[in-house]
Amino acid sequence: MDEALLRIKRAILAGSHRFTLKAAMEMDADRIDRSDVVESILEAGEIYKTVRSRSDLRISRSEKLYVIHSANWEGLSLYTKGKLIKDDDGRSVYVLISSKRSE
Repeated sequence: MDEALLRIKRAILAGSHRFTLKAAMEMDADRIDRSDVVESILEAGEIYKTVRSRSDLRISRSEKLYVIHSANWEGLSLYTKGKLIKDDDGRSVYVLISSKRSE
């Protein structure tokens, strides 16, 4: 299994994940909840793709985003996009930027 996916799954299992307002709004619009997203990521066999996001507004101008397409335990196919960050104690935290039904 990809090292990044392992780190993401470990962060999820440890409860070290956060949802941005955008992700929460997408989940509300699609009537999915946090457990659907968590199940989907835990079931993922691979990262669909990794993209670089660039912004002049961030201290680090580029960040790696992970796109995961996977189904939850009831077969609902979801699309998530997120990033791994370190918290103040050096632990990995997975920040979900987008969480919605796959189209």
